[in-house]
Amino acid sequence: MYRIIEIYDYLIGLETTNNTAWNYLNKGTHEEEEMYEFDSLIVKNIFENLESLDNEAKAV
Repeated sequence: MYRIIEIYDYLIGLETTNNTAWNYLNKGTHEEEEMYEFDSLIVKNIFENLESLDNEAKAV
């Protein structure tokens, strides 16, 4: 259960640590003209965390 909270905190923290990624997750890509491209390392990290969250939730 701790891992689920840890992943959730990471994802929520994106709003302050990486506002661009947070906006993409919440609004979609390229809706706003001044938005930057995805950082592939951040996207990979987000994906891995979401995948881990899914696995942890299934194990509960």
